[in-house]
This record gives sequence, structure tokens and C-alpha cells, in this order.
Amino acid sequence: MTISPSLNKQFNVLVNLAVVTNIIPYILSMAALVIIQKLAKVEAGKARMANVIALIGAIYSFYALYSSGQEAMLYGAMVTFLGWTLYGLVSPRFELTDRHI
Repeated sequence: MTISPSLNKQFNVLVNLAVVTNIIPYILSMAALVIIQKLAKVEAGKARMANVIALIGAIYSFYALYSSGQEAMLYGAMVTFLGWTLYGLVSPRFELTDRHI
């Protein structure tokens, strides 16, 4: 190996942190799929297939979170909650005055 062990460890921590922070939005979007389908009045057959695919994706995503390790999960949770807090503070500025759903 041509890189130092400490540099390799830092790289692995950064890769695992990137995995955690990128997979959380995927899990949230898969969880919102049922609500989106109801609002869009998607047919039951099409919705069922999409829900099965989303379930498989969610299972894989949770496995990826689990395999990223405890340290990456801790740092990823901190970054995610910080992002949600900042979004909560900033989002009222961009709220639409006319809501059509």
C-alpha cells in the first residue's frame, strides 16, 4: 500500500460519512412515496409495484447505513440534524403564499 494507514483511515471515515449523509434523503423519499401516490391518484397496480421497489431500496439503504459503522452514523446524524435545523430556520422565507396541492 502506498498511502499511510492514518490517511487510509481518514479516507474511509469520509467515504462512510458521505454514504450516511446521502442515503438519509433516499430513505425519506421512499417513505414519502405512499403519500405522493395518494395525492397523485396513482392506480393500485402501479402503486404496488413502485412500493415493492421502494421497500427493496429501503432495506438496502438501511443495510448500507448499518455497514457504514458507528462513527459514521454518529457524524452523519449530527450533520443531518444540523441541516434540518438550518432548513427549519430558513424555509419560512421561501414559503409560497398561494398553496395548491
